Amino acid sequence: MYCSKCGQQNSDDARYCSRCGSPLIEPENTAGYTGSGSYDQPPFFEGERPGQQRDPNLVYPSQCLVSPGLAVLTSLFFCGLGQLLSGQYAKGFLLFLGNLLLAWLFNSLLLNMIFQIVATVDAYQSAKTLRFGTPIGKFSFFGQP
Repeated sequence: MYCSKCGQQNSDDARYCSRCGSPLIEPENTAGYTGSGSYDQPPFFEGERPGQQRDPNLVYPSQCLVSPGLAVLTSLFFCGLGQLLSGQYAKGFLLFLGNLLLAWLFNSLLLNMIFQIVATVDAYQSAKTLRFGTPIGKFSFFGQP
């Protein structure tokens, strides 16, 4: 059973959310409650409730296509790919171009490796923040909202 307020998954017999404390069953429905039945519904994250306006400057958890581990692996192969798959399209593209520009201008393997490691850590933190249900900015670094 998922909390309709914060999206936290709770046990089927819980009456209150373990994260936010909201009642999981409407008061008028508690009389015949036996702890069984199907209450499955998709969790809602901040900004993702039906009819709620989305901020165009944020990336929402439903836009993230990868787990944090996969974001790391893809970023190690191509700088910025982890951000692209996490929904930060413009940022991922700019990181890819920035890595190419660094290679062309300075021809320094060490500088490129440092840049790619920072981009990989950023991809991990961003995907992790999105997986926990918190929206992040389109250009925010290290999973900051």
